[in-house]
Parts: sequence; C-alpha cells; structure tokens
Amino acid sequence: MVPSHWWGRRFRLPKPGGRKILAHGVSRGECGGHVTQPRNGAQDLCAVRASLGWTRRSLIPLVCWLAAGLAFAQTPPSASVEGVVTDALTGLPVADTSVSVNGPGNIAPVKTDDKGHFVIRGLAAAQYQIVVLKADGYTTKSTRVRLVTGQELKGVDLKLDKEAVLAGRILDKEKNPVIGSLVSVRGKGFRNGRPTLTSFHSTVTNDLGEYRFSGLNPGQYYLEAEPKPLAVKKRAAAEGAEEKPPVIANVRTYYGSTSSFDSAAPFDLASGQRMEGFDMTLLRERTVCIASTIEDTASQGGRILVTVSELMPMSQSRVAAGSTASGEEFEICGLAPGGYRLWSFTTAGGTRYGSQTFQLAGRAMALPRIAVQGTVSVRGKITVADAKPEDPLPVVRLRLENKDRIAISGEDTTARIEPNGDFTIPSAVYDDYWLDIFSLPVGYYIKDATQAGREARRDPVRAGAGELNIVLGADGPSLSGQVMDKENKPVPNAAVILSVASLPQAVSPGQILSTITDQNGQYTLNNMAPGEYRLIAFADARDYEVADPQFLRGNLGKATDVRLSARERKSQNLTAVGK
Repeated sequence: MVPSHWWGRRFRLPKPGGRKILAHGVSRGECGGHVTQPRNGAQDLCAVRASLGWTRRSLIPLVCWLAAGLAFAQTPPSASVEGVVTDALTGLPVADTSVSVNGPGNIAPVKTDDKGHFVIRGLAAAQYQIVVLKADGYTTKSTRVRLVTGQELKGVDLKLDKEAVLAGRILDKEKNPVIGSLVSVRGKGFRNGRPTLTSFHSTVTNDLGEYRFSGLNPGQYYLEAEPKPLAVKKRAAAEGAEEKPPVIANVRTYYGSTSSFDSAAPFDLASGQRMEGFDMTLLRERTVCIASTIEDTASQGGRILVTVSELMPMSQSRVAAGSTASGEEFEICGLAPGGYRLWSFTTAGGTRYGSQTFQLAGRAMALPRIAVQGTVSVRGKITVADAKPEDPLPVVRLRLENKDRIAISGEDTTARIEPNGDFTIPSAVYDDYWLDIFSLPVGYYIKDATQAGREARRDPVRAGAGELNIVLGADGPSLSGQVMDKENKPVPNAAVILSVASLPQAVSPGQILSTITDQNGQYTLNNMAPGEYRLIAFADARDYEVADPQFLRGNLGKATDVRLSARERKSQNLTAVGK
C-alpha cells in the first residue's frame, strides 16, 4: 500500500507549462502536456489515469509506485549454478577451494564450504565454463553448462584428480650428475590440424643432477633435458668454421634416448601418481660449429641478441643464446645434427629482426650473412560474398600467429579492422606466420583467404609479401544435437568433432571443427561452409587425441555422414564413442 504521507505533500504539481520529471522518466507533458508521444510505459499509465478519473495530486505517487514495479518486472531473473567439489578417488569433499565461472559478465569466484558445496548466483542466460582453480594437492578441473533465464541448475559436481609428481636425475654417459641441465615436461597438441608443442613446466637440475615436477595433471607427457645453452662467441680473425673438427659432447635428449622430438617416447601419468627415480642419460653425439654475421644497418656496432632453437612449431627451446655486435663474425659450437632456426633481433631504436633456418648433418656450416630489418605493417581487405554495398560488415577478429618461434618484443600482429573491411596489422617482422580469423558471427565462415594470389590458410603468410584478401561466406549452416551413451543417457563434456568428408593429409583450418557438450549432452557447431561432413563424438578421449588428424582418421569409420546445405539448421543426435 502507498504510504499516506506521500499523498499531495512530497509530490508537488509542476507549474503550468513546466516539464518536471515526476517519476522514472514520466513527465507532465507525457500526460496531456508538451510531449505528444509518451515514452516507455508512460502512455499506459496515462490511459489508466484517464479511465479512472483520478486527480493529478492523487495519481502522481501511484505513477511512481507502478513505474517502479514495472521496471522491476522487466528485469529478467538471474540464473544460478550449484554443485559439490570432491576428491575423484575417495569421494571426500574438497573444502575452501575457489570455483570461478568463465563467460559473459564479471562474476566473482566463490569458495566451497566444509562439505565441498558451492553456489554461483547472478548469471545471465548463456553458456559458461565452471572452473575449480587448483586446490592444494589437486589439479584444475572444469565443466561446461548452458543456462536459461532464471534457471537454478543443481548437480554441477566436479571431481578433482590428485596432482601427479615426476622426479629423477639427469646423468651423463659415465653416470655422473649433470648440474644445471634445463629439464622440461612437454606436451604435444594440435591447433587447426597443425602440431604444436606446449611446455608445462621447466626446471634446472641441482648439484646432484636432480629435478622434480609437482602439480602435473593426469595425461601424456614428453621429457626433455639439455645441457646449458651453448654460447655465442666472437670468431677469431681469418678462422673458418670448417676448420674446427667435430667434438663428441652431451646434447639435448628426449626420453626414449633420442635427440629428436619426432622420435621421442611419451609416457603417462595417472591421477596422484608419484613417479620417482625417473632418471635420464644425456646422449653424446658428434657436434659441430656454425658461423655467421648479423648486419644491422640502423645501428652499426650495436649489440644484437642471437638465439638458436630447435626447428619445431612454437618451439620454446633455446639451444644457444647470446649476443653479437653488428658486422662481427660469431660462432656457436656444440650443435648436434638436426633442424634449427637462428633468429636475431634488437629493440634499440625500434624492433629489428632477422632469421635463418638450417639443417646440420654432422659437418660444420657457414651460414649466409643475416640482415635484421625493422617491422612492417600488413594490409588487407575483408569482404562478404554476394553482399550488397550497403550491408554492414560483421564483427570479426584477425591476427597473425608465429609459425615456429616465440613472440619478440615489439611485435603487434592483431589486426585493426575498419567498418568497410580494410584492415592493418601494425607491426610484424619479416617472417612466416599462420593466419588466424576468429570470433565469426553465426552463419558466417571463411570462404577464401589469399595473399598475392597464394592460399593463405593452408600455407604460411609472409609479412611484406603482399596484401591479404579475406572473403567471408554468409550462408553458413548450423548443426546441433545431443550426445548420448549406449544406455541413452546424455554425455556431458563429450568432444564433438566435425570433419570434411574427405580429410586431406595436409589439413587446413576450417576442415576440422570441434566443441564440447554441456551438462545435458547438447552441442552446437557453427561457422562451417555448406558441404559434406563426417560427425563423431568421443566421451573419454584425451584433448590432444581429438585434435590429432591422424587419430581422427582412425575413427572416421565410426562417424556419421552429414550433409549441410546453405543456411540449414540441422539437428543430429549421436552416440558417443567410448561409452
């Protein structure tokens, strides 16, 4: 009920011709005054007044009351997620651990109580990732949920794996400890069908040659150990690289007694496993020297950083590291046979970069002179096939990703896109990159991408080699459905993979798409071209497996054939492989 002291005392009528705001944007003019078209819900309120014959003095507070109620009623109720965090092995609750939510909005993490229980409120209707941040002795865990307006989702339970431990020693051939060896635990993954490496943890051996890793998730790993990085040394005058004889020395070694990642042996760690005494002996191989000179015309005599890394995607290994003066001949000795990239850069007076890839086969090598050059902008155009001139360009994002090295200071390879589709990548170095186009709206896909007439998605993009031309299709289909197990129960967190029907040996971006099911086993796939596809869902495959084209090829016989027409909204349910 409206309090009696509101009536006629607190709310004064405006003077004739005035336009004071009475309540929530309703003005005198909106009830027969100056404004002929009432705003928001004012017209309805005015109609109520007119039909009931209320006076202005009695109507004003009621307008405030009704408008406030109307505004409250128009606010959609928020959703919530509730669950319990437990130990995957014992089933005991995990208390006082943080649970966060990734998705739209800015929702603060919550803590589990002494029973492992948590509730996250204030969520909008959307898809979210619920993440349990690493608790003491446990690894990170996450799950996906899809919420509708006002939904109170319960039973979002997460079972945490105990962290695994890996420890051992790095020894030389005589079984002596190798002090100061850089030891790394690596993983193998795939992005857009291309192999990539990850470096989960790195450490340096102590005086006893010991290393130790904790906090490891269950999964498959590779172990790498290398001696201290090789030095970059000034070369004596008139001394040739070919004159230095090979030297037998310790070299970078992977588990499996190999110096090449391609032939390294993976190993598995289970939840809570403590793999102690995992010793590895460094290989001794014939090593040689390389020699070269870096030219920096912008700063003669200045120091230039030099790094030699193993030639592999996104390599973070540093086989050799140091610096040299511009125009000065230098050498690096102790390199084993294999493929390498020598890259050099300086940021004095602006970023300048140069690189050279080479293969060593057990003989010394003199590399060509390498010139470092400044950064270059890459320009291009995004268009939509069959679009009218007045049609707006969809909001998309574009960047260049480093092909087989880490980023350097001064690189900025994220495109600035204008409303007309013109874009500029402000600061790339003269090197190879992978083109990455993402955040496409529903119904859009990449129809074509070229650089100076060359394919720009299957092949690397070269900064400074011409403009990029991106053509989007706007008639893309959509595919959704539910993944069930053999007992016809929904499978949450299943990996759903959509592959072109004829998967080539060299996979290009867009030929394999994937997503994860929500708590009801539901999935949705967008941003693919119309065509023939094969669809499959895995209930318990590892992340690196479902992204591996070779693994996918071996399972395509279990996949479902799917034909997607232009703008089609298709539904396709699946039975998960592995359940």
